[in-house]
Amino acid sequence: MDARLPDAIGRFKVLSLLGRGAMGVVYKARDPHLDRMIAIKVVRADLLTGPDRDTYLARFHDEARIAALCRHDNIVGVHEFGFAGGEPYLAMDYVDGIPINRAVSRGTRISLPEATHIALQILDALDSMHDAGVTHCDIKPANILLTRAARLKITDFGISRLIDMAPAGAPLMIGTPSYMSPEQCLGDKVDRRSDFFSLGAVLYELLTGERPFQGLAYTDTVFKLINQPHHALSALRPELPTEISTIIDLALAKKPEDRFADSGSFTAALGRVPMEDDKPAVLFARQDGRAFTVFDYASPATVPTHGGQDIETVRWTSPAPGLPAAADCPEAEQDVVSVEKIQDALADADMATEPARERRGRTTGMGPFFAVSCRKTGYWRQRMVHTLLSPFLGYRPQREED
Repeated sequence: MDARLPDAIGRFKVLSLLGRGAMGVVYKARDPHLDRMIAIKVVRADLLTGPDRDTYLARFHDEARIAALCRHDNIVGVHEFGFAGGEPYLAMDYVDGIPINRAVSRGTRISLPEATHIALQILDALDSMHDAGVTHCDIKPANILLTRAARLKITDFGISRLIDMAPAGAPLMIGTPSYMSPEQCLGDKVDRRSDFFSLGAVLYELLTGERPFQGLAYTDTVFKLINQPHHALSALRPELPTEISTIIDLALAKKPEDRFADSGSFTAALGRVPMEDDKPAVLFARQDGRAFTVFDYASPATVPTHGGQDIETVRWTSPAPGLPAAADCPEAEQDVVSVEKIQDALADADMATEPARERRGRTTGMGPFFAVSCRKTGYWRQRMVHTLLSPFLGYRPQREED
């Protein structure tokens, strides 16, 4: 990766680094022609020097085309795709805000009205996106930006419709396991209902302070996501109305056909949830280890929403010190592995494993995406898959997939 900040990318004057993601680097820049700030994304230099250069360039161009299809107030807009010095760049809206995973302290439970306000804005954006024929495939807190006016913006179309675009035609499983739908984890076809699952996981985390599926390693997370139910919302927040628990259960259903069919039905269900009458003490908690409050109630604003309910929100009084002001760069990189490699490993495992037995206890040492075998194999076969895949995937402890 480039350690030095470029002076300019094309006509854009680079001002600062906003962050790095799995595939791209994002800078804050100024457009001298229009005298405005933008965010400009480029492909990581180390990816453009390898044998898969053409593949990454094609994916980046696809990201630009897909993002350009999505025009909505709750979606980060794309202005321009071009080349500078032979390398591609993508110019986007500069959002003066922060991802909600940085605004909300880990483990914090926010109020039902505020969580609903967030979900409704995301659903409005998803409705527009899905009408344009786009499935985002990576809805998570790090890809939801919160502006000073408490407006949400979806960003990062880097893996939208990339499931079938792996090098050499091999399918990919790519994304952030804690928020991926079971079908996305398994490399199956995804549609709008996969995005609803991811939004359900985000809503669950906002309300409970916990992710619905979280393990000590990627394999634990994926196994739980595919095979185990989430902890009931009513057990963690018994004071919340049963309607919101039902909505969470529908959104996090294992089978796509058991979830909401469209954003309209999801939105209507949220509109029927009775809201709390009392104002919560804090909208978002203090950032861990920092002595400041991102939001306060000095200037409340009432935002009307569906179902005749009024949701009280607040205006952002000051930026959070030490946090970037815009992002298209989730902190954790997505994991990518070829399904073909997993299938080859499974074929070898069939010839070498002991008879399958029921899985006992927790397995934490297998490659990130053993999930293809979860529904059909036993414990020992899964262990063999890990052994065979280790040269490709390696082992590392569970990271925080923000």
